[in-house]
Amino acid sequence: MLTLTLGTAGCRARNTKSKPTVAASAGAVNTPAASANKLAEAGVSIVTACATEPFANASKGLIVAQTGLNEDVFDLRDRNTYRAVPFALNEALRLQDLLLKEIAAPGHTSYSAPQIACIQQFVAQFKSLTDPLVEADTEQKQLDISAFDKASKEAEQETEQQTTQEQKAIAPASSGRQ
Repeated sequence: MLTLTLGTAGCRARNTKSKPTVAASAGAVNTPAASANKLAEAGVSIVTACATEPFANASKGLIVAQTGLNEDVFDLRDRNTYRAVPFALNEALRLQDLLLKEIAAPGHTSYSAPQIACIQQFVAQFKSLTDPLVEADTEQKQLDISAFDKASKEAEQETEQQTTQEQKAIAPASSGRQ
């Protein structure tokens, strides 16, 4: 009887083990599938929180940190594990697009006006963090291109000068021999 009880309890214990959440496993390995799942889960968390709470409360519950760095623009709380899940710049931009598409989708007319406003406020909050980073990246790329172009021109000029000097050095030597 005791073995039957232990055997049954052991089977139930294995079945009730919770698997790690998508966001938790997404932090471990950064694959496109894990990133997509992390974005989907974050989107669901935001839409769900906005259904019951205004932005002020929902954002305090979900946004853990807003560092504003390319590596970690912000951290959102995983709704299952309560652990902070970092979002890099590309993921933050994709999350913004996902949320905007979600509220613009024709099949989602069941969202209330306050819920849509809350989601839009999340998008605006994320945008205020990502826009300066995108602008800085664009400026950095322009500076890099400018520096590369300048270096290329300088190298080309040096090559031309060296070629000219070599030709001048060869010309008097060959004219003196004849």
